[in-house]
Amino acid sequence: MPFSVNNKDLLQSAGRVAASVKKSSVLWLLNRYQRGLLRGGAIALTIAILAANAFVIWSYVKDYVADAHYVYLTYKNALLIDIETKNAAIRRGAIYSEMLWSDSPQQNAQVMRDFSEHGGRVVLQASDKVTPQLALAQISDARPTASFAKYLSFAEELGYPSTVSARQRKIPLNAYYYNPDHTFLSILPAPAGDPLKMTGARNVTELIDRIAPDIGDPRSSPVVRGFREPHRIIWLPVSRDPFTGEYVFRVVQPMFDDNGHLFMTFVSALPAKFLTDKFHQEPYDGNFMILDESGKTIVNAWHDSVVEPGLSQRIIDSKSWQKTLNTPDYFYHDGDFTISESLSDTGWVLVYASSWRTLLVALLPKLLPSLLGTLGLITLLWIFVLLFDRKILMPLFQRSQRVFESENLNRTIIDAVPVGLSLLSIRSGETLLQNETMQSYDNPKHPLHRQFLSLYWDMQKSSDGTSLKQAKDHTLAVTLADGTTSHLLANLVKTKYQGAEVLLCSFSDVTTRKRLEEKLDEARAADEAANQAKAAFLATMSHEIRTPLNAILGNLELLERSPLSNMQADRLRTITSSSMSLLDIINDILDFSKVESGQMTLENIRFDAIDTVEQAATIFAPLADAKGLNLFYTVAPDMPRFYLGDATRLGQVLLNLLGNAIKFTESGKVTIDLQHHAEADGMPSMLVISISDTGIGISEAQQRELFQAFAQADKSITRRFGGSGLGLALCKRLVELMGGTITVNSRLGVGSTFSIHLPLLADTEDLPSNTVFPVTPTLFMLCSAPEWRTAISAHLAYWGTHVQLLEHPQEMPAAALPLLIFGDSRPWSVADEDRARERASRVIDATEDGPRVAVTNGKHSVVSCYCLQGLHEAITGAITPSTSAGSIAESNAKNNPAVDGIQAVQRVRVLVLEDNKVNLALIRDQLNALNYQADLTNNGSTALDLFEKNQYDIVLTDLSMPGMNGFVFTSFLRRRGAQLPVIAITAHATAEEHNHCKKVGITDVLLKPMSLDEIDGMVRRYVMRSTEMASPSLPKTGKPQLDAEWLQLLRSSTEESLSEIDHALSARNVQAVLEQLHSIKGAFSMVHEQTAVTASAQLEQLGRIPDLAALSDALPAYKALLNDVLKKLGG
Repeated sequence: MPFSVNNKDLLQSAGRVAASVKKSSVLWLLNRYQRGLLRGGAIALTIAILAANAFVIWSYVKDYVADAHYVYLTYKNALLIDIETKNAAIRRGAIYSEMLWSDSPQQNAQVMRDFSEHGGRVVLQASDKVTPQLALAQISDARPTASFAKYLSFAEELGYPSTVSARQRKIPLNAYYYNPDHTFLSILPAPAGDPLKMTGARNVTELIDRIAPDIGDPRSSPVVRGFREPHRIIWLPVSRDPFTGEYVFRVVQPMFDDNGHLFMTFVSALPAKFLTDKFHQEPYDGNFMILDESGKTIVNAWHDSVVEPGLSQRIIDSKSWQKTLNTPDYFYHDGDFTISESLSDTGWVLVYASSWRTLLVALLPKLLPSLLGTLGLITLLWIFVLLFDRKILMPLFQRSQRVFESENLNRTIIDAVPVGLSLLSIRSGETLLQNETMQSYDNPKHPLHRQFLSLYWDMQKSSDGTSLKQAKDHTLAVTLADGTTSHLLANLVKTKYQGAEVLLCSFSDVTTRKRLEEKLDEARAADEAANQAKAAFLATMSHEIRTPLNAILGNLELLERSPLSNMQADRLRTITSSSMSLLDIINDILDFSKVESGQMTLENIRFDAIDTVEQAATIFAPLADAKGLNLFYTVAPDMPRFYLGDATRLGQVLLNLLGNAIKFTESGKVTIDLQHHAEADGMPSMLVISISDTGIGISEAQQRELFQAFAQADKSITRRFGGSGLGLALCKRLVELMGGTITVNSRLGVGSTFSIHLPLLADTEDLPSNTVFPVTPTLFMLCSAPEWRTAISAHLAYWGTHVQLLEHPQEMPAAALPLLIFGDSRPWSVADEDRARERASRVIDATEDGPRVAVTNGKHSVVSCYCLQGLHEAITGAITPSTSAGSIAESNAKNNPAVDGIQAVQRVRVLVLEDNKVNLALIRDQLNALNYQADLTNNGSTALDLFEKNQYDIVLTDLSMPGMNGFVFTSFLRRRGAQLPVIAITAHATAEEHNHCKKVGITDVLLKPMSLDEIDGMVRRYVMRSTEMASPSLPKTGKPQLDAEWLQLLRSSTEESLSEIDHALSARNVQAVLEQLHSIKGAFSMVHEQTAVTASAQLEQLGRIPDLAALSDALPAYKALLNDVLKKLGG
């Protein structure tokens, strides 16, 4: 038995329940016969009442059908009158237009001048009483301005009848007409905005193509006869007007000349409410629709769509509207009534539909009294029957039935639930009821019910007992009969049973959950310990690896400046390249570990996103050029330049993705696309950067593992292209750390596109000045690459220039206007380009290896393809007469003190604290190479003494040192009032260490290994004097000594190149001159002769402009300089 009974009163109660069940069976049988007689009589009376009411309803329905037919005829006639009136007006206008066209209206000279001056655009208004209209034309060589004279005269004369017709009919005028070849368009009234911008069209022909309705081929004879002889008019469905944005019907009327040729197509826009309002003047019960011949909805004039939402679609789907086109009678199908007839010659059908549902809604006011009366009578009848049944016959049976079911239910619940249940007497402490689960957890030595009672009394002491009326969870550890311990989640509820206070106890075994929680706590502690160990390992490895690597790279950089043989120099470059590759791999691994361990921190500063992308493009442009790839760069003209974020990490991601794109692309192009998605629909503003290539591509299976650490697309990638397989994984982690996403879209053998989406906030304060020019200059652009033409034309148009695109220099007219030559791809001859340059007033040469700051010489300027700011400056200099070539360069020089040359300033004095002797010696040599005066020590106390005795400009200190570390040393300096910059030197710095540096007063952190440029940049950044700091003079003794054979080879190759330059200048072969200058520059760069390299670069700039006269004048001095350098190298 699932439960035990320990109370005699409970046994007596069970006996009474069994007796009541037996008695209820007799009551049920008696009640059944009485209820049958009562309900049978009520049903017979109900049927008689309903039959009488059905006759009344039938008569109302018959009258409703007749009234609905009258409504249909009334609206149909009103609609036909309006349509025929509009058709007549259109036909009159067409006849008048054809007569006007045949008479060749007189030309208006002033209109033609305005039309020509505005580039094929003029507002026509013969008088202030005539509606103005805007005439647009696509002027070209095939269609000059004069060819539109007749169209303009025709349009001006047509303004009078159009205005008269609109005023007569009291309907606003809204129309346009265009010629057959889509080069002329007139809109009346003239729209408030620019139609091209309103529709997104690039020219007039494209605008007409978008708004012109399809009426067939006007050159086809059947089409001409179909429209001309009856002056056929086409009614088009409702659409949005391209100029007003309103929903309108368009009425199309082609117009033909005396020879039957189409000369104009007239389109009149009629507001949609012109027809729809007709159906809402008076209420009706069904639905009016206008359909075309195929059943497509033109107008759905449902008066109250809530009544029958699906009626219209049912009529269309069943095609029942086609059944009554030739007869004015109703057609009934599946509960729907339909009347339909054709609307004149519009090709449309007027349909009136109703259903039984609409019929019932319409007749409800009439049927309601009858229905309510019938319903009331039936309701009273059945209320009486039900009340008698429920109040008299059922109460005794229901009460006895409830007693039996309740008792049975309680017993079933106690037995079935998977938790322990028991009922305890509070007064005696005995168990009244309990299930088998409760019994299984009971222990004779420690009875479970006594532990429940003990818990209850403890709760009573801590509260007033009222809270026990609701269940509360209590954890209870109990010892079972077998000696094991289980954890129970017990609930105690105080209630009453048979008039006595009892305690309802229930529990569930949570032993497994308890053990799981303990294991989770242990796992959490182990995870925290692992993270701490990982952080410690990261810091240790960073320091232990980067510290010796710092010594290696620093000494290699210094060794490169010492005298070396050719073989030694070549091997040194191999060692340096391999060491830098090792450093890149280590940096990727350490950065990846930082991200994984949560120690990577991001800056949130204002940075120039466009400049960040342009710098990346500039860095990889030479590598792309060396592989024969085209590197293109596109950015939206109205995109913000500045964002808040971490420019360093963004640049790291860009360099990685761009390097991969060029690495895995053998031919074709690589494209960088920069976009800004504004905030919309609750989504934040987004900076989107995409890098596309035409490389080897990635399969879908490879893409799924592409962003995993140390993963390559396939096993041959490392062998064929190299790499650690960590770059993309690090990119993904960095992008996600910035709150963004990185995606890839690739096809094997076609190419790949990597896209970065970053939710960065655009900063629109202090925007740069490269916005719209104060005037609208005309500029010729010569470019053979469609990608560059598309990208740069958009910016030129945004800046307010009028751009004339040229694909070949021969297209350049003698217009004395600025010429922009863009890109390195120039498939034309140098002679053709020279002639184009001579015809231009100013020449801007944008090359992929050009300077980011515009360099101007005379009327020629050179600038990089990857710098929009520099391009804007170059154009400004070209279109502003007051801006000379020298003024731009002078302005740039003021903003960049490095171009002013080397100034005599006091030498910078540096205090260095480093415990590692190798690093200390390396830093000494590096500072000496940079011409900085340095005091070095490996002891903090000695460093403090030196600081007290001498005056220093900057301090470099290691962080991890025995005894007094860099943090303590800096704290001592700050306490003594020192304000000079203190730079920490370390191989690894966590986020906590960065914060610690700021707290103790460390100015910045310099990570090992440190190059000369990094040390020099840090000193220049923080050592600010009353005069500009000059670039430190690097010792020139570091040039490698050349043996006789090498020197002779250099001398002979230089002489050959100079001879080739002389011949090329005679033949005006600029490309050959540039090739030889580049060869000479590369040769002297190998032997570290910067003077010869600089002179060669200057002549290259003259060649790129090109200014052959200036280059010829500078050539003798250049030859003399090279001769002096060769003599000096020979000793």
